[in-house]
Amino acid sequence: MIRSLASNNKRHNKPSKRRMLPLFSSVFMVLAALGGLYAYTSFAKPVPYVSTVSAVVEADPPPRVTHLPTPEPLKAIYMSQCVVGTPSFREKLVKLIEETELNGVVIDIKDYTGMIAFPSNNPLLAPTVSDKCGARDMEEFIRTLHQKNIYVVGRITVFQSPLHTTLHPEWAIKKKSNPEEVWKDYKGLSFIDVGARPYWDYVVELSKASYEIGFDELNYDYIR
Repeated sequence: MIRSLASNNKRHNKPSKRRMLPLFSSVFMVLAALGGLYAYTSFAKPVPYVSTVSAVVEADPPPRVTHLPTPEPLKAIYMSQCVVGTPSFREKLVKLIEETELNGVVIDIKDYTGMIAFPSNNPLLAPTVSDKCGARDMEEFIRTLHQKNIYVVGRITVFQSPLHTTLHPEWAIKKKSNPEEVWKDYKGLSFIDVGARPYWDYVVELSKASYEIGFDELNYDYIR
């Protein structure tokens, strides 16, 4: 009797094959769906293109000129346009700098005449290049000074400019007694009116050209 009951209990507790089949079918369908999704995401996804050609990296060209930091303290000697344009004279001054505590030089870029000391292809500057003084090799000379660790200051006389008052008298300071006549100081030098805006462009272009050939610092004189 006991054996019979146990046998009946086993028979009633064991799930039937008919009820298990739908369960197996559902599990199989889920696994199949997941497998298909994995296959799609793994194989159907576009493969990114990877070039086998090495990129050519072009290095930046070396700077045309270098600029030195301002020495502390700065002790400089002065060269006029005519001095910097006379190799024998300027070399004596360079030697003096090397042999003393001097460490810089001030060179006239634009002097009291209004002319400038180095050649330029800039159409705004070219007509004002001096044909009497100045250095045709100014950029090379500055490079030599830098190699000797000599700081280079360029002096620009801004509003004192007889050349420009001759070319553009409408820009010049006029006499109070005669507004049509250009005013001159006791040396006979004339000045540009600080309000002459077209002249500002000239000074800006000259400053940019001077820095581009190596001048470390610009000294704007006669701005008062």
